[in-house]
Amino acid sequence: MSDRSLRRKLSAAGTTYQKLVDQVRCQAAINLILADELSIEDIAETLGYGDVSHFRQSFKHWLGYPPGHFLRLNQLHME
Repeated sequence: MSDRSLRRKLSAAGTTYQKLVDQVRCQAAINLILADELSIEDIAETLGYGDVSHFRQSFKHWLGYPPGHFLRLNQLHME
């Protein structure tokens, strides 16, 4: 499929390629953070971010708070 056709189909579905990438990255980040096996730095690298600060900014944009805060909130709910 050509780039233009893909853009048209995504637009008709009310989304963009970047929105889809962000949704997948957000869900993957949540899963990796909750698994509590990798550092935030390792998660950022796993998800393709060049630096951890950009990952933190993206995560805060997606959920409203940084990844460390998200982890602490979920740890409190698990107790």
